[in-house]
Amino acid sequence: MGTSYDTTARPLQTTLSNSYVPGTNLRGEVAGANWTFLLPSMELGLVVCVGRPAAAALTMLSRIADRIAIVANADGRRKTLEWAESRGASNVLALRSEDLGSLPAADLVYLAEPGRRSANAAAISPRGVVYGKGRGPLPVSHVGRNSLPLHLTPFTGEMRTAVPLADPATIEYFVRHDLNCPTLDLHTAKRLLGGAGAPLSERGAETVGPASRAGGRSAKNVAKGILRNAGRAVLDGAAHAEAGIAGRRSLVRWLGRRATLLRPDGEDPGPPRYLREIAGRFDVNIDGCRWGLAAHGQYSSRKVLFFLFDADAPAGATPRWIVKLTRDPTLNGRLENLARGLETVHGIPGLEARAVPRAAFHGHHAGLAIVAEEAVEGAPFGAHSSWNAACTVAASAVHWLTELAAATVDPTPAPAAADALRRVFDRFTEIYDVNADDRRFLAEQIATVERADVAIPLVFQHGDPGTWNLLANDEGRVAFLDWEAAENRGMPLWDLFYFLRSFAVGCARASGTHGRMAAIEQGLFADGPISRMVGEAVERYRERTGLDAVFVEPLFHFCWMHRALKEATRLTPERLESGHYRALVRLGIARRETPTLRRLFRL
Repeated sequence: MGTSYDTTARPLQTTLSNSYVPGTNLRGEVAGANWTFLLPSMELGLVVCVGRPAAAALTMLSRIADRIAIVANADGRRKTLEWAESRGASNVLALRSEDLGSLPAADLVYLAEPGRRSANAAAISPRGVVYGKGRGPLPVSHVGRNSLPLHLTPFTGEMRTAVPLADPATIEYFVRHDLNCPTLDLHTAKRLLGGAGAPLSERGAETVGPASRAGGRSAKNVAKGILRNAGRAVLDGAAHAEAGIAGRRSLVRWLGRRATLLRPDGEDPGPPRYLREIAGRFDVNIDGCRWGLAAHGQYSSRKVLFFLFDADAPAGATPRWIVKLTRDPTLNGRLENLARGLETVHGIPGLEARAVPRAAFHGHHAGLAIVAEEAVEGAPFGAHSSWNAACTVAASAVHWLTELAAATVDPTPAPAAADALRRVFDRFTEIYDVNADDRRFLAEQIATVERADVAIPLVFQHGDPGTWNLLANDEGRVAFLDWEAAENRGMPLWDLFYFLRSFAVGCARASGTHGRMAAIEQGLFADGPISRMVGEAVERYRERTGLDAVFVEPLFHFCWMHRALKEATRLTPERLESGHYRALVRLGIARRETPTLRRLFRL
């Protein structure tokens, strides 16, 4: 089983290089000013903001600019200085309108408050740009500038998508593929309603009631399901109304949200200059491409995406490239690992190349990592899945993950793998409150691996093969996206377990079971078609990789421990014990006697 990937890396090197600090990737604490990714360059000298930007936007601007001058009223200047002092942002100034004339030429003039457009006194450098929200011409000279009107979504708040207003084909693509961001979504509704209790999927395993454990549905759960469906129907209706506006060019022009970017004359009408320069280093020409930007998500780890289309591509065509950009330099390692992972996978003999995108170009700009992938044909996994044990696209995914592992087997002495698992265990017990019995049980799992007198086959690991990271086509072929967590010497079975967990949850939800833990109880632990599918998949995986049965149970428990480490960054310290994967670790230990686990562990 010859491979071309690096077998000198330590086991779980990508995983163990991270510290997993709770609360460092919280919902809502995402960098603002998504429009800065539209600028020709994000490496800025002086930025003049007419009006005080939102705090999230100011955070981004203070990072990418040498100096920021905020032109505001007395109250705005006071709040700006308080913000700058609290953040240690010494490059932020607060000025009056009459002070503008004393400033040098700016690289960027940002009209932060559409109602206050006194920017005429702000000089703009020859390569400088102006960005303003709202309709109508910007109150600055157009001499030496070209105007790029933009269609934005949602209607209010932080911009999440931007497409040139003169490009109806790309606007229509965003509508058809649900890339537009609705103004009112589930998380916004929860905030407006004051929040709600943690859903079942986020509570500990001990909170799953008898009805849920049996796969049943109590009257309370039925009522919750009715309310949930009614709420989603309202939100879906609002989203469809917005999509209807965005899907009609005349309505977009009159009712859509607008912004304008004034750029120096001669600036290519295609993607931003910094992307074109990085692509050019790889002999990839993206000049003149049609484009749209999507900056979805409430987590700082969520990437900003540029969808790039050939200039002459017909309406409805698939993008030629999808460019991913980090929002925070501390997360650059994920995209850098993505580029390495894609290169590695395409160097492994015998794999279906169409199942993985290729990296077209990559680099850094303004301290942020950038990777462009060639777009892969296909629809989201769920569009082709039958959500049952006979699902052909699920079978295709299981087969491909098994073949990836079989093609990259690296027989390794068991103590080396045990050492890596011990480091995962140590970090897990530092973060989470683990009772003495579970601690002893998990320590014994490490000892089981360490005592094994056979090698363990380490494998190249995708790292995040949930159903949401898969595409499928009409022939049932699948493609795996988002290789940011790839491991050169990863643990066997972890990819398979993670995919099957996400598939089991999808199957349970399709049958009317709500809540991830209830879905896992029904799909993974209770005897049934999905349970038997899991058992057969694991047996086939073991045959193809030479994995000894002694390793199956330790790998099962430590798979969820590994996921719990990643989840910790999205949880505040007080919510750690309510984490989904923390609950799954407890559940796996408590349900060792269930039919599925008895079958897997050969108890």
